[in-house]
Amino acid sequence: MNIEAILEKFDLFAAAPGAVERLREVVLELAVRGKLVLQDIADEPASELLKRVLAEKSRQAGRDERMTSDPGQTPNNEQFEVPVNWVWIGATTPAAIVSDQGKKVQTKDILNTGKFPVVDQGKMFIRGFCDDSEKVISAVEPIVLFGDHTRETKFIDFDFVVGADGVKLLKPIFINPRFYFLTLRWLPLESRGYARHFKLLKAARIPLPPLAEQRRIVAKVDHLMSLVDRYESQLTTARVTAARLLDALVAELTGTSRERRAPARQVVAAESRAMDEQGSLSVTVPTETIEPSRAGARRSQESPSRAGARRSQGDPDLLALLRERGSLSSSEAQAATGLDPATLRGLFKTLIDQGLARTEGQRRGMRYLPTAKAAHAE
Repeated sequence: MNIEAILEKFDLFAAAPGAVERLREVVLELAVRGKLVLQDIADEPASELLKRVLAEKSRQAGRDERMTSDPGQTPNNEQFEVPVNWVWIGATTPAAIVSDQGKKVQTKDILNTGKFPVVDQGKMFIRGFCDDSEKVISAVEPIVLFGDHTRETKFIDFDFVVGADGVKLLKPIFINPRFYFLTLRWLPLESRGYARHFKLLKAARIPLPPLAEQRRIVAKVDHLMSLVDRYESQLTTARVTAARLLDALVAELTGTSRERRAPARQVVAAESRAMDEQGSLSVTVPTETIEPSRAGARRSQESPSRAGARRSQGDPDLLALLRERGSLSSSEAQAATGLDPATLRGLFKTLIDQGLARTEGQRRGMRYLPTAKAAHAE
């Protein structure tokens, strides 16, 4: 991916079909190239961090772990040159394998509701639930799940049960768990269909920055991804509002002025005027979204007093949706219900206060899940 070319025409790029997913790819690409935050010469070099990682892996495995590259050089087979205080390492080098032997639950035994969430290699974050406490894997420290067949990656920081086969559980060693998760999400592994991919992951290499910079990168990525999420949700309502949010995102990524982006904004404004003249607003969402429910359509026209009553009493429609899906992000809930973010936050807070919902993850990755109590709620 030519980052410079993308940034040069970022406004046009962001308006293209599939824009939201590509925006997320750009953020990850910038992050792993060391172009998202400034380097600090006071940071301990990544080569020192790598030494500690290898020493810990040697201790755990009972054998010596060798450095796979000269920390001061960029091997010829790497994709790009990284900052001087970074190193290239094996993709599984900074992680230990967590055993799931005897812990897996078969697909036929997965419940719609239950005590413990089941996480597998599928695209749905939570596959279902399980009540067998003997199968629970305790995530005292965050774990990154890798789908051997699907190449899906998931960040897990809660107790869970593994679903079926084809799952590899990786516990980061001495590096920021969220940064490790982001690098595996970015990693361009070749697709082999439903064949195994873990061998490809073990053979792949990822860039490793200093630990302090990892934290800065994660904070920046979370901030930018939240802007992308807001942009995605606004695409379903109004082009003009989305253009304003896009301005903020482009400014964060490129540092360019509003004047340099004026031509693209003029195009958006012209499109908006044309749609106004036609008496309708038709927006094609460039990513897979959920069609708003009829209840959501009704709510868009309800009075503030009725909305306030729903917030204070909890929302059965939202609870039903949460039980049906197993988990929801804020953007998914907004798309499904047609409610604005502020109203949804209030409704989710009410469900949490009533013990009917809980959260997992933080910031951009936060999702809402039903509790066991929700299964019996009217």
